Amino acid sequence: MTTEAVNLPIIDLSSSDSISSAASIRQACIECGFFYLVNHGVEEELFAEVFDQSSNFFSLPLEDKLKLDRKHHSGHSGHSGYTALFSENLDFASSSKGDLKESYYVGNLYDPTQSHLNKWPLEDILPSLRPTMESYYRKVLSAGKRSTLHRVMPAGRERYSVAFFMDPNEDCVVECLESCCSEESPPRFPPVRSGDYLEERFRLTNAI
Repeated sequence: MTTEAVNLPIIDLSSSDSISSAASIRQACIECGFFYLVNHGVEEELFAEVFDQSSNFFSLPLEDKLKLDRKHHSGHSGHSGYTALFSENLDFASSSKGDLKESYYVGNLYDPTQSHLNKWPLEDILPSLRPTMESYYRKVLSAGKRSTLHRVMPAGRERYSVAFFMDPNEDCVVECLESCCSEESPPRFPPVRSGDYLEERFRLTNAI
């Protein structure tokens, strides 16, 4: 089997030219969909520890992970915890029985209305998971960036992905920009409150 190298754009976050960096990110998103971030301020040692702790968590017996079952939470801010194999379907329009993946979600650690809803394994089981993830969260948030990290291994072995997402305010109304629509070309979708949209996406993703 042969593989073809992909030359992805490299974005240097230490650059003092923020306008140029933003333009480069925009161009990369339009043309490639992916890009590398360098000088992002998160140490390689912390990356390695995040992946190690992820591996430790997913290696736990299923009964221990199910004690943190995500579906037992209520409300948008309670969408944290564990999801088992096939319990989610991100392509909810398909006939798939569910996604072939496990997930562990951690909510906003700085919002007191959300952080107390996070579900963590008992310290005597995984004592380092929570402090590691909290440290990672602080580092990424302090950099003011959204990043997705991947560790990809050959087929048949584990693959871990650690993603950091910034959701808009729940009351933010998302709608088509005035400059992007007209009477001849009206918006394809009506305005929607961010919190309502995310709730509906969660509902459809977990409707299995």
